[in-house]
Amino acid sequence: MAASPSSSARWGFIYFHPTHTAASLSFDTIFIQDNNETTIDLRASIIHGLQRDPPELPSVIMWDAAGLSHYEALCHHPAYYLRRAEVEILSQHAACVAQTIPAHAVIIELGCGSLTKTGLLLSALAAQGKPIAYYALDLVASTLAASLRSLCTAFPAEGPVQVAGLLGSYEDCLGWIPELCGIRGTGGDIVGDGPAAATPPSIHFLWMGNTIANMELVKAASLLASFRQACAAVPCAFVVGVDGCRDEERLAAAYDMSQGPFYAFMRNGLVTANRLLGAEVFEPDLWLVQGSFDAKTKMMRFGHQTDESVTGTWIQQLVSGKWTANDVQEVADLAGFVLSKIWADEAGSYGKSSQ
Repeated sequence: MAASPSSSARWGFIYFHPTHTAASLSFDTIFIQDNNETTIDLRASIIHGLQRDPPELPSVIMWDAAGLSHYEALCHHPAYYLRRAEVEILSQHAACVAQTIPAHAVIIELGCGSLTKTGLLLSALAAQGKPIAYYALDLVASTLAASLRSLCTAFPAEGPVQVAGLLGSYEDCLGWIPELCGIRGTGGDIVGDGPAAATPPSIHFLWMGNTIANMELVKAASLLASFRQACAAVPCAFVVGVDGCRDEERLAAAYDMSQGPFYAFMRNGLVTANRLLGAEVFEPDLWLVQGSFDAKTKMMRFGHQTDESVTGTWIQQLVSGKWTANDVQEVADLAGFVLSKIWADEAGSYGKSSQ
C-alpha cells in the first residue's frame, strides 16, 4: 500500500518488493569475487550523444577519479542536503531497514561510491545476528577497492557480514545475477573462490543517493524490472534513496552552477569528454554550467551552454529527479513491484507505508 505524500516531502528511503512471490530457497555461503567489466565504448557513446537532437553527453563519463573526488567534496558541502538526509535516515532507521532483509540474503549495492552510509545498515544486520553476503558494484576498480577497504576492516571475514566487490556496470550485474542464482555460469574470470554453491533465499538491492533518479522515470522503472526478471525465481527487493525536494532556493544552493564542487563536477564532464575523444573538442572556459527544474518531468536537468542567451548551444549531461511518493509509486507499478515501506528524514516527511 502506498503512502500518501506530505506537502513538504523531501527525502525518503523506500522499500518495495515484486508483486509475485516465490518459495524461499536454501542458501549457504557466498565467496568474495569480482565480476569482469564489460568493455564500454565511451568514445562512441559520446559521439552518438552529440549527434542527438538535442545533443547530450553520457553522464557515466563524469565518474572518473577526478569526478568522484569532486562529488565527494560536494557531498560534504554545507548546502548539499542529500548526503546528510540519507545519513540521518540510516542513523535513525537502519534497524528497521535491516528487518526487511532476512538472514542469509545477498545484498547488492548498485553504483556504490563512498560506502560510509552502507556501514550503518550492515552494522544493523550484524547486530541482528544475520549472516549476509554484501556485494558493492562499481565501474572504477581503484575507487571500489578503496571504498571496500574500510568495510572489510569493520566486517571481518569471520563475522556474519561477508563483503565483496563487483567491478562492472548495471548491465554487467544483470548478466551476473543468473550465475548467482544458480541458473547458469557467465564464463568470465572470477577472482576468489567463485560463486556460492547454493542459491540465496533472496536478493536485496541498495540504490542509494537518489541514483535511481539519475535517469528518466520510465527508464528507471525499466531497469528495476530488468533486475527483477534477472533474479527469476529468487525473491528480490529494492531499498532506494529518493529526493523529493523542489524548493528552488535550496536546490540552487545545493547545485551551485557558478562555483564550488558541483560546478567542478560538471566541468570535469567536458574535460573527460576531451580525454576520451583524444582531442580538445570542448574549451571548458567557454562553456557555462546551466540547469533548471523541469516541472513536467519532475527532473533537474544540468548541462553546458556556450553563452547565457537563448541561442547558445546546449548539451545536457546530468539529470536528477525530484520525486514524491506518488512518483515512486508510479515507478514501482511500472516495474512490477509493491511499494511497501517509507522511511523519511525529519525535515520533510514522506511518512510510512505498510505492506
